[in-house]
Amino acid sequence: MGNFSNNLLDLFNSLRPPEQQLVAVQFTAHEIPERRADFIAKDRYGQPALLIAVPSSMTSTPPPQISLEHLVVDHGLECKVKKLDGIIHQGIFSVIRCVNADRFLHEYFLRSIIPIVQKLPFLPEYRDISHAVISLVELFRQLNMPSRKSVQGLWAELFLITSARFPQVLIETWHRTPEDLYDFSSGTEQIEVKSSSGDTRLHFFSFEQLNSPNYKNVLIASVFVVEAGHGKSVFDLIDKIRHRLGNEFNAAQRIDQIISATLGSSWRHAIDLKFDYELATSSLAYYNSSSIPSIRGPLPLGVSRVHFQADLSFVKPVTFDEIMDKGTLISALS
Repeated sequence: MGNFSNNLLDLFNSLRPPEQQLVAVQFTAHEIPERRADFIAKDRYGQPALLIAVPSSMTSTPPPQISLEHLVVDHGLECKVKKLDGIIHQGIFSVIRCVNADRFLHEYFLRSIIPIVQKLPFLPEYRDISHAVISLVELFRQLNMPSRKSVQGLWAELFLITSARFPQVLIETWHRTPEDLYDFSSGTEQIEVKSSSGDTRLHFFSFEQLNSPNYKNVLIASVFVVEAGHGKSVFDLIDKIRHRLGNEFNAAQRIDQIISATLGSSWRHAIDLKFDYELATSSLAYYNSSSIPSIRGPLPLGVSRVHFQADLSFVKPVTFDEIMDKGTLISALS
């Protein structure tokens, strides 16, 4: 799936906008690999579009147009497209367009349509297309929302997923909202990811994370996440995960949903912000929550929402042999 992501970006970048004299041609387009009836396209303003072919035998009424600030969806449009070989193709399509945007949003759009393309039947009905588009609409609505976690913190969580032996298990148990107590949760098993941008394992914890009576198997993953021009971005990690997931399209779509809800308006910053992947790999370590220096015991009456910083420099990490019997979630790490 990572290769598929790069292919869509490359295909779009290889297109030139329709020539002005070709008045009837709305798009230049390239057939999508393995979906030769559908196209990745560029309009005369250089904006990207996904054209999903609608069977000529379709008798159902097209759904209404969806129009957001940077996303427009039209169904049942008759379009003329010029392919790279110069052939003009005409057909009826559902057209999903990214409009009035810059190249950063174009890239975001092209990445976000990947699960939609891969989940659709070869000749979809309008109801299939409408259902698939719902998730894309929600992603674009999230773009104007405030960020709910730092790019560094999100990168660390994605890094743990890329490092896992069974990444789909971590994706299934990933927090629904960034405000959840733990980053990954499954029954009695919990994993909390902490990152440091320095060379010391200094991490912030909430009192509840290290003292919750309801969770007995809480594992802390600690990793150094340092900015590096040669490193990998959040979206690079997403591509790596998609490649490993293969045909797990629902898991890929869940990643996109969590990313958009977490990044909100900071998505643009996340495209160019890169971190040292090799340093993260060499520094990843796991700790039992019970070994973390902490404020223990019940809090005084009237005291709540306590947060503190703990130094793990002198805490002994655990080995996989020591934690592999904890359960399915923790066993999925390696």
